[in-house]
Amino acid sequence: MAALSRARKDRADAVVAEAASAGRGAAGARSDIPLGTGPLAEAWFAARGWQPFAFQREVWAAMAAGQSGLLHATTGSGKTYAVWFGALARATLLGVPLRGASAPPLGVLWLTPMRALAADSARAMQAPIDELGVAWSIGVRTGDTAPAERARQDRRFPTALVTTPARAGRSAPAPATRRRPSAHARTGAFRPR
Repeated sequence: MAALSRARKDRADAVVAEAASAGRGAAGARSDIPLGTGPLAEAWFAARGWQPFAFQREVWAAMAAGQSGLLHATTGSGKTYAVWFGALARATLLGVPLRGASAPPLGVLWLTPMRALAADSARAMQAPIDELGVAWSIGVRTGDTAPAERARQDRRFPTALVTTPARAGRSAPAPATRRRPSAHARTGAFRPR
């Protein structure tokens, strides 16, 4: 399994390097091409031998442009990757770094209707992060989250938090850990209330 993941990462790196050398933007730098519609998402799909569906590319472009909407598609059709790469595209355009020494602060709150789906969603989101070398962290917070993990998250939330609607209100950081929103949060992508 590790060899397969390494092969996918190598293939993704090759596609990204080819895109960079063709003048379409370097993987580690901000490009004029939004992430979701540009080399990183395409590289990740290509490394798996997949091609994105038209609806996925539409979602990436719409989210990169700051549009909101509702995505309705059948189970297993790629909704998670449509929205996840769209979130990465929007964050990139807002100046949120994809690479760095540490993960950016909380910027994506991912709501899933049932806690049984939270772990599956987080796993699906983690795969491209790991394989493309994106320095974001993903965490899960449901009623099943261990107290030690909740305490760690209270000190510093992950970049993307997967939770349920019932848990979302209780996942807010304690008053002592609340900080002034970061510059990218104040741009309108993520507005703390």
